[in-house]
Amino acid sequence: MGCVWYLDNEASFHMTDDKNLFSALEEKDLKMRIEMCDEGRYNVLGMGMVSFEREHGAPLTLTNVMYVSGLKKKLVSVVMLEDKGYDVVFSKGKAFLRHIATGQTKRIGIQVKNIYKLEVDDCATLSTKVELVQSQDIGELWHRQLGHLHHGALKIMQQISIGLPKGKLEQVDTCKGCTFGKYTKSSFHD
Repeated sequence: MGCVWYLDNEASFHMTDDKNLFSALEEKDLKMRIEMCDEGRYNVLGMGMVSFEREHGAPLTLTNVMYVSGLKKKLVSVVMLEDKGYDVVFSKGKAFLRHIATGQTKRIGIQVKNIYKLEVDDCATLSTKVELVQSQDIGELWHRQLGHLHHGALKIMQQISIGLPKGKLEQVDTCKGCTFGKYTKSSFHD
């Protein structure tokens, strides 16, 4: 199933069966059973928070997400978003989230066939990405933070500026983003 989350205007709660997606999860049997339209009945085994990194825009955080064992789909409740002070607008194949008080609007989903899917990069939520970043070398983090600046230039910046950490800012591994940025496409022959 991958990391497909569906915007559902009939769901009472945000729900997933993947424990790894939670950045915070309180596991306990809530003595609730969820009935789905496929006539399945599923136990709610906890509640927590899921935060998604998105390619365009700020992270999207869902609170009160139910951990439902055996659920086949990951659902975002339109009703819960509205209860949190948002309008959910569906227009021309796109789904938008508009904060009622501030008027701030951001695109959160796209229509695929006859259903709207939440736009997230992949199933790695911010909680798993934070663990990954913490384990990476500090030089690689600064390389990415400064727009994939060459590691030799990082050493020079370290000497002439204030704020960069002291010590080695060396390249540990080949940067995937830099490698993809250097790819070229060959033209087709006649």
